[in-house]
Amino acid sequence: MFRCKPAVFRVTLALMLVAVTAVTARADTPAAPTPDTAAATVAAPAAAPWAAGPPAAADGQGAAGRANIIFMRPSMFGGPVASSVFEIVDGKALLVGVLRSKQRLAYEAAAGAHLFMVMGESADFMSAELSAGKTYHALVTPRMGMWKARFSLRPVHQGELDSKAFGDWQYACALAERQARDDTWAATNAAVIEDKRAKYLPEWQQKPEAQRPALLADDER
Repeated sequence: MFRCKPAVFRVTLALMLVAVTAVTARADTPAAPTPDTAAATVAAPAAAPWAAGPPAAADGQGAAGRANIIFMRPSMFGGPVASSVFEIVDGKALLVGVLRSKQRLAYEAAAGAHLFMVMGESADFMSAELSAGKTYHALVTPRMGMWKARFSLRPVHQGELDSKAFGDWQYACALAERQARDDTWAATNAAVIEDKRAKYLPEWQQKPEAQRPALLADDER
């Protein structure tokens, strides 16, 4: 019969205790955040000088004297195609951010009248009247184009804010932030962006008022 010497037995027991302690420590360590969670906690980069404008906002109530508008793209349709959102200021398209499928983007703006543009294969527009300290929502809705997806902006009106559909849109969309690569893309494609603004804005303005999407001051939350 094999007999373990006392010294060897003590060493073996000590190693077993160390192993059990290490396993317990790993079990108590919080899991690393998922890529989506990590991305949502990274600070947004500074805007490129050419696209200077109101900064991205927190996903909550607008600051005093300013309003917060949250653009959401809950649909999977047109997923591979990015939708770029702009604010038209003094006839120029200033980048708000770029949304992919299942993302939302918060943007801070001064109270008052605004005009926003979304661009894919074409461009479409939405007017907005914003009140200070309030939060508003709009959907980026994809539709079929000739070669790739087109997009429209759809205001979320006051009567929809307590609906199940609105809750589903919020749940489906992870918070995104404006990225340095988006500024680089917009700067490189400034001429294309301007061409689409110049081509499609007059067409939008000629539509009857009822066919021009508008976010109203009392659509706040």
